Amino acid sequence: MDLDQKRRVEFADSLALARQSVVSTRDLHRAGMTGRAIAAAVRSGSLTRLRTGWFVPASAWDAVKPDARHLTAVVAAQRVAPSRIVFSHRSAATLHRLPVWSRWLADEPGPEDERWLSETRVVHTTGESGARRVPEPSRVRHRESLSAADVVRVDGFACTSIERTLFDIARSEPFPIALACIDEALRREVSRGRLVDRERWAAWRERMLGRARAYAGRPGARAVRALALLADPRADSPLESGSRLRFLQCGIEVELQHEVFGADGRRYHLDFWLKRQNLFGECDGKIKYVDVELLNGRSADDVFFAEKLRQDAVSGAIMMRGVRWAARHVVTGARFAAHLRSLGVEVPGRATRVFGADVAGFLDALP
Repeated sequence: MDLDQKRRVEFADSLALARQSVVSTRDLHRAGMTGRAIAAAVRSGSLTRLRTGWFVPASAWDAVKPDARHLTAVVAAQRVAPSRIVFSHRSAATLHRLPVWSRWLADEPGPEDERWLSETRVVHTTGESGARRVPEPSRVRHRESLSAADVVRVDGFACTSIERTLFDIARSEPFPIALACIDEALRREVSRGRLVDRERWAAWRERMLGRARAYAGRPGARAVRALALLADPRADSPLESGSRLRFLQCGIEVELQHEVFGADGRRYHLDFWLKRQNLFGECDGKIKYVDVELLNGRSADDVFFAEKLRQDAVSGAIMMRGVRWAARHVVTGARFAAHLRSLGVEVPGRATRVFGADVAGFLDALP
């Protein structure tokens, strides 16, 4: 099972569990629970309140990842207003299976991560401005118009199209997360295995740039334009997307998935090739050593040793030194630059100008 298939299966399982688990106050009353008993269950932690009148057993909520938690909140919101709600932003990204909830940037759990986890209960919708409504802590309403082409249905939910969702994510989410989402969406659009349709890539970029031009002068327009230019379908994971961003911020030009033949005669694809330096780079996400399906019956030690042999095979054949980093090293541009320097990599320290002065200025200004 490849990664895309794995994600589709995980999404289908999460959606089925969410639909089974979400219950209303009426459902709980029918099961014999009084209002006082419901309140006591929420206080004790055995029942999680998603929004007014809608709950999920804490055992079902605590056992799943953040994206599955948010999907559960989306199910509850749809049951409140099934015909009048268009999910957008993070909620639409979740329905499109984009990595908007990826926490590859997190180094150590902290207050910010707790705040972020609490936001899995808050759904996002977009619609025309209308009469004032009572604010809902469990829902963010975005007052914008949507064209007919901007609205699609995904597994029974009305939500923004994937391109409109990317446009919204670019304006609302941290740039590294938006880049990971846009890389993933572009990869699905223009790639088949390792083959990339360059014409479709160019057409996709022009559509996103058109959205940026139409939105020029308003908050987030520069981010949309930068993402349109920086998106790369060859990124295999959010960690690779974030690593590429840090390289660009450091002023280092890289090529993704550079093909080489190792000393063992096998074909390899390097995560990163540092074009102007005699180096290649590999990012090591923890998932490859702990995910049961990715391990495929091997131990973490087996995988680690195989990675070492791979690096030796590449280095021996092309006479190029390899450097490695983990997710914790790309939390910030400064940390990544320090890690590279500690490995003897030359780091200019200013964003690359290969995408133009405007994008370079944007990258230099990123927090």
